[in-house]
Amino acid sequence: MSVTGIAGIGKSRLVWELEKYTDGLVETVFWHQGRSPAYGEGLAFWALAEMVRGRARIAESDDAETATERLRASLAEHVPDAEERAWVEPRLAALLGLVPTPGGGTEELYAAWRTLFQRLADRGPTILVFEDIHWADPGLIDFIEALLSGSRNRPIFVVTLARPEFLERRPAWGAGLRSFTSLELEPLAPDDMDLLLLGIVPGIPQEAIRAIRDRAEGVPLYAVETVRMLLDQGRLKETDGRYRLSGELGALAVPDTLTGLLGARLDALPERERRLVTDAAVLGQSFTLGSLVDVSGLPEAEARTALDVLIRSELVYVDDDPRSPERGQYEFVQGLLREVAYGRLSRRERFARHLAAGTHFELRGDPDLAGVVASHLLEAVRAEPDEAAGQGVTDRARTALLAAADRARSLHANERALGYLADAAAITPDPEARMAILEITASVGSNAQPGQVAEDLSREVLAWHRERGDRDGIARSLTRLAGVLLGRGNPQAAADELAAGLDELGAAGEADPATVRLSAELARAQMMCGRLGETSAALDRVLPIAERIDARETIAELLATRGWVVAASGRLQEALAILRGSLVFAEREGFTNAMFRSRMNLSAYLTGEDPQEAFRIAFDGVEIALRRGYDGWASSLLGNAAECALVVGEWAIVSEQADRLAETAGDWPWGTAPNIARAILAAYRGDDRSAAARLDEVRAVTAGSADPQIRGTVLEAEARIDLAAGRLEDARAKLGAAREAIGEASGGNATFHLAIRAAIWARDRAALELVLADARREARPGRWVRAELDVGTAASAALDGRSAEAEAIYGHAIDSLRALRVDFQLALALADRATLLPGSPGAAADAAEARAILEPLGARPFLAYVPDVDVPPAVAEAAEVEEHA
Repeated sequence: MSVTGIAGIGKSRLVWELEKYTDGLVETVFWHQGRSPAYGEGLAFWALAEMVRGRARIAESDDAETATERLRASLAEHVPDAEERAWVEPRLAALLGLVPTPGGGTEELYAAWRTLFQRLADRGPTILVFEDIHWADPGLIDFIEALLSGSRNRPIFVVTLARPEFLERRPAWGAGLRSFTSLELEPLAPDDMDLLLLGIVPGIPQEAIRAIRDRAEGVPLYAVETVRMLLDQGRLKETDGRYRLSGELGALAVPDTLTGLLGARLDALPERERRLVTDAAVLGQSFTLGSLVDVSGLPEAEARTALDVLIRSELVYVDDDPRSPERGQYEFVQGLLREVAYGRLSRRERFARHLAAGTHFELRGDPDLAGVVASHLLEAVRAEPDEAAGQGVTDRARTALLAAADRARSLHANERALGYLADAAAITPDPEARMAILEITASVGSNAQPGQVAEDLSREVLAWHRERGDRDGIARSLTRLAGVLLGRGNPQAAADELAAGLDELGAAGEADPATVRLSAELARAQMMCGRLGETSAALDRVLPIAERIDARETIAELLATRGWVVAASGRLQEALAILRGSLVFAEREGFTNAMFRSRMNLSAYLTGEDPQEAFRIAFDGVEIALRRGYDGWASSLLGNAAECALVVGEWAIVSEQADRLAETAGDWPWGTAPNIARAILAAYRGDDRSAAARLDEVRAVTAGSADPQIRGTVLEAEARIDLAAGRLEDARAKLGAAREAIGEASGGNATFHLAIRAAIWARDRAALELVLADARREARPGRWVRAELDVGTAASAALDGRSAEAEAIYGHAIDSLRALRVDFQLALALADRATLLPGSPGAAADAAEARAILEPLGARPFLAYVPDVDVPPAVAEAAEVEEHA
């Protein structure tokens, strides 16, 4: 539920009522609450870390060892599976700043964090309340959406509180999320305001109610603060639990605005307490006594006495909940009150207090507070830049900002890291130092801002390194630029940039790790362009160098590329051995990207040998990717799994996963795999309208892509849909175009069996012979490929009237398909034999078996190719017995 409303309208009160309600339930409800602080421009995942600390009973005063023990104990209680717990713990510990972030990307972190709440939800309803998300880091908003989309069918209730300006930052908030409810809190009606006042001030006279109600204009906090002001002034007094006017109310001298009213209340405080409120406001919504003493300069006893006055005045309160990890901390009763108090500070006062606050948190040495330190020191610089520079505060702020950016990057909060880096660059006058910050920005930007912005930034840094003649910097920058171009679907441009860069660097630095990575990226770009000869030569040159300098991750990437190239060159068994080995190596070493690439390539090329095994490898990869949060890899692997599923008959499980992934697929070309699978499955089940709609969605994303694999994949999907619809000539034309688009890298396995099928159904023996000739010349060998070639050869013999020869070849092909358990292809071959050899004694049984396979799949278009042949009673009875069994 998304709750929005202006300050003081009652968002926090609504959550308070919800918490009290859940406290009264007999059923266990797991409650979590965290806020995004106003200072620091949205510290990365602060609210989420508060929730995890609360769940694990980790106090702010706990040292790292104690916090780790409490986190481990909490996970042992709530995450029962030991293997899953071992995966989740270091990623939650990284969120709390207890350990460095493990390898893996944003998705894996999100998935691990999400797992904790999913396991809690397995035990009972789980509530997460995110307060003040208008100040939240973009990464936290992304996590909330990932939590909701990845936790369907679990009793997880997420509540977000925000001011209306949040929707300006995130206009599509909630779009596409299931069970999403948006609630905008409106001003209270007059009758409701009367009830509110009677509830908080029993016995208040009607004239006072009317006066306060008219001034409050439906804002509950305004009414509450007016009552508090009257109590401060002594105009309302409590007697026997009821409030009475101490005299005539007269005209209410109340400021017209809520901020003015809060300011008037602050003005009424004694000098010491008024100054302490503004000091506390610098620290944030909540603060400790120790931090306030350091910022204010007051002795601890005096500060405590002044805080007692502020508590009695209902300006702050102390957290005394024994279950809270923030027990003993002080907090403003309202966020708006803190803002009003902070706004009363002069620039010089802000400088002094932010400097004191930054120093206080800096001395704690907690990496999780890097953003807090950076924010306070930066505000000090902004308040008095000349004085800050003179005192060395600017240098400290820059150091803190870079540390905060590093901390944000470790949590993959890339947008927040970019903000820190931009601030650091803004206060760095030295060109060399500023450009060094820009290089870090380019590295982060390639992840956070893919597209033209990332490309422009990468080129700017590359130009700077070229001016300085920095070979290592040039190699790093070119590799980064190529990654951006490949991500944008432009492998040719990437290959051109990398090749030119290698020429520029020459052979002198070929053993340098940065240059080796550049060469590995060039090999990948050439592979994606279908230039296998150049790729193979690059691999032969680079792999020995990578081995010599023990660049293991680069080796893993190169092996994934090598497997692809060897397979596309027609050496299938060699390629499968390489890819199996590269998968084991990447998994053992923890190289996530190389692991998924190896799994992708292995499942793609294994299809021609054993579609069942290829399906398992690809689909297991989908499950691994989803469990770790890599939705992009899950989508890509689903494409391979779907291709295998079509031939082995695993339509239902792929359809379910495709529906799930389509909801979270990004707007990028390879993210279209779920919709491609949905389009083909719809066509294979005879739903032409859905197939066309899904395909239109795919075209909208992939239009204009320069990646030959993307173009070929879309063309092949169109051909499959045409084939199912009986548009055989169109299918054959698109299959040819797909092979031409993908080029040398395709090997043609997927398209050849489809082209064979189109020719058989068209009863076009000449076309069939041409397809078979091309396939025998170009297709990669493999048991399933050979079986499909045998099906085509048998059909050609049958069409030529050589029935005995056709019968013998069909028998061998069908036995092979049956052994490979490719049920859908088996059904098509049985239907072919029954149709093309109608006089065969097994024709009726073939037709019955084909129909028994196709009907449960819902493959209505393909049932049209199964002939109506009378089934002998004995055969029918045997089939019925087998079906019931």
